Amino acid sequence: MLHVMKTVLLAATLSTLVVSAAMAQMTIPQKKPLSNERLAMLLFPPGWKNVTTYRGNIEVLDYLPANETVTARRNKITLEVYHDMTTLPLDALYRQMQGQNLGACQGSVEEKFQSGLNNGYASAF
Repeated sequence: MLHVMKTVLLAATLSTLVVSAAMAQMTIPQKKPLSNERLAMLLFPPGWKNVTTYRGNIEVLDYLPANETVTARRNKITLEVYHDMTTLPLDALYRQMQGQNLGACQGSVEEKFQSGLNNGYASAF
């Protein structure tokens, strides 16, 4: 069940765009979220840890069991937050991630792409 949940979330929860008016003026992502930024996520099983890295204005949050690493792991849930971007080719990101996951992760499940505005911000799942 956990493996299925992980692969569904990994394939389906591609990105969440959370941009505030203040963040849109900046070129370097904040290390901490602005006070008006909120990200709602599922609770992970006890013992899971977060490893956060930055690639330019993309904040990558990897969640994995405490006894695994980002490079040596069986289970991982990845969330990408795109700072300083007001528009994204969300369907292109979806197709790219879908191809990577279906090709690399046995048991990955493809779910329907959902996108639109959430409280005025672009988002995709």
